[in-house]
Amino acid sequence: MIWKTNHIYTKRIEENHQVIDQFILPATGLALTRDIPRVAIIGGGPKGFYALERLVAYMHDATHALIVDWFNETPHFAAGNNYRVDQPEYLLINYNIGNINIWIDEPDQISCEKLSLWQWVERMNLTDCPAKFTDYASRSLVGAYLQDGLRKVLENLPANMQVNLIAAPVQDIEIEAGNYYLTTNSETHLGGYEKILIASGHSQNFDTELEKNLKDYASKHATFKFIPKAYPVAPQLTELPAKEVVAIKGVGLTFIDAALALTEGRGGTFMQIEDKLTYFPSGKEPNKIYCFSRSSLPMLPRGPIPEGKKYELKHLTEPYFDDLIKHSAENQIDFQKSIFPLLKKEVEEAYYSTVKNTDNDGFIFESFLDPFHNKKIESHDEFHSSVRDYIAQSIEETKLGELESPLMAAVAVWREVTVHLGRIYNFGGFSSDSQRALDKLNGSLCRVTYGPPVANMEKILALVDAGIISFELGPSPNFEIDKTRPKPMLSGSKFPFSIEVDTLIDARMARPDFRQGLNPLMKKLYTEGLLKPFYNGEYAPGCFEISKEGAAIDSTGIPNPSLHLAGTPTEGITFDNDTLSRYRNNLTSSWAKSVISILQNEKIKPIA
Repeated sequence: MIWKTNHIYTKRIEENHQVIDQFILPATGLALTRDIPRVAIIGGGPKGFYALERLVAYMHDATHALIVDWFNETPHFAAGNNYRVDQPEYLLINYNIGNINIWIDEPDQISCEKLSLWQWVERMNLTDCPAKFTDYASRSLVGAYLQDGLRKVLENLPANMQVNLIAAPVQDIEIEAGNYYLTTNSETHLGGYEKILIASGHSQNFDTELEKNLKDYASKHATFKFIPKAYPVAPQLTELPAKEVVAIKGVGLTFIDAALALTEGRGGTFMQIEDKLTYFPSGKEPNKIYCFSRSSLPMLPRGPIPEGKKYELKHLTEPYFDDLIKHSAENQIDFQKSIFPLLKKEVEEAYYSTVKNTDNDGFIFESFLDPFHNKKIESHDEFHSSVRDYIAQSIEETKLGELESPLMAAVAVWREVTVHLGRIYNFGGFSSDSQRALDKLNGSLCRVTYGPPVANMEKILALVDAGIISFELGPSPNFEIDKTRPKPMLSGSKFPFSIEVDTLIDARMARPDFRQGLNPLMKKLYTEGLLKPFYNGEYAPGCFEISKEGAAIDSTGIPNPSLHLAGTPTEGITFDNDTLSRYRNNLTSSWAKSVISILQNEKIKPIA
């Protein structure tokens, strides 16, 4: 079952908005009080909400006053851009609802019912179908759940705390007399903040020479459109002209959302005919959607993770990691020597644990990551059909589940290993060369492990069979940008195949990288020495350095107790920042505790 907002008590969504809207203020309407400590949270997604929730919980026992200004680009606080309630229902999360819980098991005095997403869906359920641990949900439904949590927190504010929600992007930051001042896009100057948390999520941009050339080309040729970010898919993708040739760069989760927006989002429908999902076009679709990446391999679909019974690791277990950490010097653990050989062994044994056919051709780890490893493909047609068959086979394997399918059992290994791996990876625990190798390998492992729900991959297969989606460009096609031509060309690097493109959509999510694509706020902080790039030896993953509590390290190497980072901006110094997890890389609780610590000596001041 895939749960959507029309399956639940929708009046609750309206009630959430009514409460949240009371706290949203224009930046120009803020009353700045100088005698009460003030802190700011930048980023209105789940991590920003988690920080506020912890601060509210701790403030119930405090005897001092505090004002919190929470900034977000839109009014969708707690949901952020990823989970905003007004997005199309065909955009799905890729994790079971039973594994999502916005509440954390820490002492607090917030008096409200704390439900997991699974429990919440069952409580709000208007259907005759019971909610199951292994069900999936639309991202808009998750946003409704997050905002229900925010409503509960705002209704339980202690008397000594004021919260202002400000729907405006922060573009600049200045320091005056030890306090921070923020400038929004309306040029409103706000401050002074004693502490700031930056939890801005996926705010990084691709800013390579190619992206600059494409933007420049699009600005001078009305016949070509370049969309550097796929989100929000509506209306920027759903309202593109019909019958165009569209190319999508990236074949991960964002590609699936973009492809569905261009088809289902324009009135096309999917219908189950016997045992096959079939697409019926509306006539408003692109003429063709060409998708590509460095490998042009789509992600494996993700099936339900069995509740209580799933694949158990045999070698890379928690005791193994405990022993490895105990007997290794700091920053000296070598992923390639201590973990990678066991990972290959673990994946192979997982594969054979469910093999029932003794005539099996054998398991090759390299082919697990790349199904075309050592496979000779001689034409663009053959590559397209090979990818199509790979998708179809993976769907069937996913439906069997990890306890029955050799492929899915192998896939489950990396999901279980990452739970332990972050204990070493975080803050440069691996040697420089081995972190570089792991970061490179991680992309391939995530491709097979963290894919979309099988329901959405069935839709992609239906669009392929309908002749709308094509993989004919193959891996790493070349751009041909000739300013004398009305449109750019994409040409296969492996096979002789070229197309002229009307619209190019970049469906990738940029990782943090101080060398390119910083948003104005992060660029200002970096330029002024308030942020320092993180280096593990000679290797720079692209993020900025923080302390283990999340405090930013400045250019002199000193932690700044007034400036903290959390979530995606820390990817590279932390590992696997799941946006919805309360426990993995939990820097928001640390920040909230640090706010309380600076207020201990404040005199008791009431909130007017």
